[in-house]
Amino acid sequence: MKQGGGKSRVTHNKKEYTFEIKEEISLPAKTLNVEDYVVKLKEFDSVYHNEELIIHGQLIESVIYQLEGGTKEAKVEKPNFKYFLPLSEQSSQLEYKLNLDIEQIQYKFKSTAYQKQTLVSNIKLKLIITVFPPLNSLDSLASNIYKNLETKKLILNKFLAKKETNLLIKQKLKLAANIERIFECKANLKKVKVEKIEEEVMITGQIIYQVLALNNQGQVKHYEIIEPFRETTYFKKTNPGAQLLAQNQISDLEFVKLEDTLEVMLVVNAVLTAYQEVEMSIYTNSTGQRGEQIKAKQEINNLHEEWMLTEELILDISYKELIEMKGQVVNVEVELISNKIIVSGELSYELYYIDLHGQEKNKNFNLNFNKLLKCQGTREGLEFKYQLQVKELQPELKQGRLILKTFLKLVGNLREEVLTKVVTEHNGIISQSVLDSFLVERVLKADKLELLLPYELYLGRYAKQVQDIDIKIINPEGKLLTGSLLYSCQLKSIINFIDYNDIEQEITKIENINELLPTEVNIKEANLDISPQIKYIDYELSNAGEKLLLKVVLKCPYKILKRVRLPIFTKKVSTAD
Repeated sequence: MKQGGGKSRVTHNKKEYTFEIKEEISLPAKTLNVEDYVVKLKEFDSVYHNEELIIHGQLIESVIYQLEGGTKEAKVEKPNFKYFLPLSEQSSQLEYKLNLDIEQIQYKFKSTAYQKQTLVSNIKLKLIITVFPPLNSLDSLASNIYKNLETKKLILNKFLAKKETNLLIKQKLKLAANIERIFECKANLKKVKVEKIEEEVMITGQIIYQVLALNNQGQVKHYEIIEPFRETTYFKKTNPGAQLLAQNQISDLEFVKLEDTLEVMLVVNAVLTAYQEVEMSIYTNSTGQRGEQIKAKQEINNLHEEWMLTEELILDISYKELIEMKGQVVNVEVELISNKIIVSGELSYELYYIDLHGQEKNKNFNLNFNKLLKCQGTREGLEFKYQLQVKELQPELKQGRLILKTFLKLVGNLREEVLTKVVTEHNGIISQSVLDSFLVERVLKADKLELLLPYELYLGRYAKQVQDIDIKIINPEGKLLTGSLLYSCQLKSIINFIDYNDIEQEITKIENINELLPTEVNIKEANLDISPQIKYIDYELSNAGEKLLLKVVLKCPYKILKRVRLPIFTKKVSTAD
């Protein structure tokens, strides 16, 4: 079924449907009443699947409520909704236009004896479908060719602009006094960073020089010299929220020795690509032959949380007046567990005050915090992209004690990695599509491998019984070679056992692992994405008990990817007029 419009058509059929959404919003226990409740339609989209038109979207609900003491507060919710409308197979071959509006809102405030305060609402939406007949037989042909075509919301990097420039860098390298002659000088770039400041791009990093020289004792030696560099170039065609990808390589190098100095002139070829992360409806064709398979991200859930931390501190200061207090979040760590997110970190504060002598002074201190947040769909291995900041500070000094209320605000979204086949060409047979350019990682190969790793560990003491073995993968690395990949890691084993004196012992051993695996992919610019996990552990204690024979099976799903600029067809999203 095709969604569109914009063509002059005499014959059309308009149908109206209504459906209801019921919502329940929890409010604080001290809520007296609800003063206002506003609902807006943020966005919606549709997809035809199995003779059903699926309408899905998101609402924005704003509740203004009054607490005991007369304080007014607001709460914002963004619930998702779905509506399934049965349609015949014949209808799927027609072109249509959708309009969706909120027709009626009813709500009431409920208070129970158990201090549970809620707002219960009933939201009625009206869907208007304007159906047009096919323009010609091409529309019918499109339906057959792309019978499995779907749209999927994906998070991709939209291409904005590209600039290629050559940077001329001149440096003077200090040489040892005993060097008489330079045979060779090579250079590599390390730790390169790119930062955009208004219309300029600043490129910083290190140049690692490898110098082959002859000293005055007749010896040929290698020297390594590290020099920082900093260069700027103009790059105007970018948005304020754009990100930059830089590909830098040394294209030319010349050098000359002057006494105890090596003067170097090198040219760095810099390719700058500006992109912006966006979420868009993309045409996908998972079961068809057309399209390109890419790695992308898909949003599972989003989170908008605010909470307050209260601390009472005894400060060793003599003050007359509190001037100002600043606070920021530092050293944040996030842990994802089943349907929950643990946020922990440090809060750094700076207190400005006037002492008893009338002088302005400041005091710095840090506080730790932990917060458990509920988030449906959370599990280990997903990505959580977030912003956490101090929204407001309410400090109060009372006789050397600081009563501090810190209001924190977290906005984030939960994402998972997906492999999907996107439509990159369609010969004009998909209506209402837009061709956009994206920076994507094209999947050259995706496969799974299992590695059996047998090895021996000497315990150092004679073991009578093994109680527990815990093995973790540390420092995993993968490198693409010609037609194969080299996988290396370390297995950290913690073994608990009972020795022959019936004493509990614990030892830790680290084993280096290197495995060469066939891939049949020979592309130098490709990247390797490998995610090893321990699948199975088996062990056997030797007769004397002095060593442990281990068999570890690693499950290694991997992807070979190449970053490319790819044109992808996106779907025009219908919005309410």
